[in-house]
Amino acid sequence: MISNKPVLALLSLALWSPLSSAELLQKFELENGSLLPGYSSAIDSPFNGVAAYANNDGVQATAQISNTPGQFRLDISGASSANNAAGISVYLDDKKIGATEFVGTAASLGSISFKLDTMPLNSSLSFKLETDDGSNDTYLDWFELHRVGDIAALPAAPVLPSDGAYNTGVYRNMFAELGYSKAEVEARVQAVYDQLFHSTDTANKAIFIPVGDDMAYIWDVGNNDVRSEGMSYGLMMAVQMNRQDDFNKLWKWAHTYSLNKSGVNKGYFAWKVSTAGDVQDAYPAPDGEEYFATALFFASHRWGDGTGIYNYSAQANQILDDMYGNGEMRYNNQGQLEEISLFDHNEKQIVFSPATPSDRNWTDPSYHLPAFYELWARWANNNNQFWADIATTSRAFLKTTVNPANGLSPDYAYFDGTPHGEFQAWKTTFQYDAWRTVGNAAMDFAWWQKDPWQTQYVNSLQAFFKSEGIDSYSSLYELNGTPYQNNSDHSPGLVAMNALASLAANDQQAWEFVQALWDTPVPSGQWRYYDGTLYMFGMLALSGNYQIYCPAGECDTVVPPTENRSPVAVNDSVTTAQDTPLVVSVLQNDSDPDGDAISIVSFTQASNGSVSQVGDGLSYSPNSNYSGSDSFSYTISDGQLEASATVSVTVTDTTVNNPPSACFTVSSDAATVGQSIDFDASCANDVDGDVLSYAWSFGDNNGATGATASHSYSAAGTYQASLTVSDGKGASDVYSVSIVVSNSDNGPGGAVCSYTVDNDWNSGFVASITISNQGTTAINGWQVSWAYSDGSSVTSSWNSTLTGSQPYVASSLSWNSTIQPGQSVTFGLQGSKGTVNTPAEVVTLGGSSCN
Repeated sequence: MISNKPVLALLSLALWSPLSSAELLQKFELENGSLLPGYSSAIDSPFNGVAAYANNDGVQATAQISNTPGQFRLDISGASSANNAAGISVYLDDKKIGATEFVGTAASLGSISFKLDTMPLNSSLSFKLETDDGSNDTYLDWFELHRVGDIAALPAAPVLPSDGAYNTGVYRNMFAELGYSKAEVEARVQAVYDQLFHSTDTANKAIFIPVGDDMAYIWDVGNNDVRSEGMSYGLMMAVQMNRQDDFNKLWKWAHTYSLNKSGVNKGYFAWKVSTAGDVQDAYPAPDGEEYFATALFFASHRWGDGTGIYNYSAQANQILDDMYGNGEMRYNNQGQLEEISLFDHNEKQIVFSPATPSDRNWTDPSYHLPAFYELWARWANNNNQFWADIATTSRAFLKTTVNPANGLSPDYAYFDGTPHGEFQAWKTTFQYDAWRTVGNAAMDFAWWQKDPWQTQYVNSLQAFFKSEGIDSYSSLYELNGTPYQNNSDHSPGLVAMNALASLAANDQQAWEFVQALWDTPVPSGQWRYYDGTLYMFGMLALSGNYQIYCPAGECDTVVPPTENRSPVAVNDSVTTAQDTPLVVSVLQNDSDPDGDAISIVSFTQASNGSVSQVGDGLSYSPNSNYSGSDSFSYTISDGQLEASATVSVTVTDTTVNNPPSACFTVSSDAATVGQSIDFDASCANDVDGDVLSYAWSFGDNNGATGATASHSYSAAGTYQASLTVSDGKGASDVYSVSIVVSNSDNGPGGAVCSYTVDNDWNSGFVASITISNQGTTAINGWQVSWAYSDGSSVTSSWNSTLTGSQPYVASSLSWNSTIQPGQSVTFGLQGSKGTVNTPAEVVTLGGSSCN
């Protein structure tokens, strides 16, 4: 499909009803789309639509997007084959814009919201199943595409507080500063926690897994085990969300199964344990101990101490005491006996691991948590000066390990900050652990504000990732900024940490990272553990909910904001039919940066209609028989300050037949002789909803009918392919595209294609197709076509992109598109026979790559 790639920001799932204040751009019945390869099929019950049975099944259609950047909403009608929720993900070209789900067997509506900063004329929407667990199938009926409004301008550069939150008691809500209401932010944070901790969908969403009535663990889904890192993260999240029940369940599981009660690791938590509680590696990963101790202090101060293992402060102090030295002895690198510790006492730095002498000679930069060390220095009953010293040392260490040009840091480092690769060579680069380093620095700045360099650090890192594409940067990098090998994933965990960095930023670009996190769906699926925990930390921190809980009276001072800011009113555009009133939900896209409640305080009358208030909306009724453009304005208030906006109305004339709009896309507008080209007119539409007819002219005295067509040219040249769409009421429209056709040139001999039946049974077959380059020049990109005369059909394929049906067209993938002289490429397929108990048909191959 030919299209420009949109620059888009991905918005999270929201289940909304269609809004009258949005402009309807397109309604499309999905049974008219192109089925994705796999088991996808058309259905006629419970509606005419498409069924997705397995992961990667679904349907694709062309989206007709308005030629103006803005905020958009996609409404999807669908259903589940069972009473539980069936999901679907949606991609705009190759960017995932979100996911939704349908509960129950009756049709219901799900919506996904997104924004486009630049506009393609046409773009493909792919509806793809990604959460199949065998319990149901997903049925898709239709979609509507709406333009909701303009993209709001970014606020001015953030103004940093004059002091840290420990001294002021003020925790910034950067989502509210960006324009979201406080109620909306709190609801969003709660929804994220509820999904990760309390979703009943443990296969795809939850990471908090209850064990009996009094225990639970945080599940590393991808590795199917339990990490001390995740358990300690879970404790911190539970105490921040004021969920003592969740906290106690996690703490009991960790104390029961992860905590070493004796031996060289006494007092430390095994970094990896099976979900059944069997220790898989008894040595600690020290960041777990750091989070365990701090979360326990917070629990003590927030809820008070209990008895036994629920005497939180006693447990925190014991962990710190053991971290400093657990009473067990070992030989150091100089052959001297010393007490086992999680710190190098000379360097005053956290070590990677106490397991071996070499492991104790280096560190993990993401384990450096000066924000926590400051609290230990104040609250611990042991080694207070040491805790204060390591806070200072860690801040200095970060300056030595971060690349000042781009803010990137290595996963592992020596104590002097230089990258460490002796254990694992790739850890000298910016890998998964390193995502957290900037988040730790930003939290230290937000709580303590003791190092102005941290602002320079986060500004540099955010500038680098913005230059890589705010919604498309990779997840792993060489320290010089080159993307790491075989790395194209844009991970929610890194999005969260880069957004959290904004707490220390004073550059306007920070708002783009805050918005990017807000727009990112909650992680789900196989890798939701690490992405999900970092995502939750980002949401807590940027909503003002990642707070220090001190002993009573120590840090309770709260300085309220001194200045009330004006609400923000956003213009709306709506359409209605002649003599048809509508209610415009004008407050839907309005906001207040302080989170204050807003209300309509006044409105004007339209020139060609009447306006009245209905609840939080405004009702517009056009004058009798009027059609054309109209407008009115309204004013909102937060109780002190006001803002105004305009509603533009288009009233359509229902007595006039509006002509259809012709549009189509082609699989290639630069083809070779004999190459099959797919023509797809699913983007054509009629605003009156009339049924369209399609007439194709390919410019070579050949034509076709129907919404889709395929054609190949027999001679080189430039052809004008055109489509005429008619609405059956005398109105029509024409759209044309130039197709350039050239002769295939693969050198003397060219390519030879062969079709082989590899396996044949009564109702189906497996076949392979081989393209051999017998020419003298490389083949760059290949395409093969064929059709079955006996009614056989292809059910799945591999190592190619398969489109169409009778003829089928297979095209190269990125990794096998080039065939050097003397080499060959093979791809495979599985099919169903048209007539059972007959030999599988051996077909004749065509296409641009087969001579």
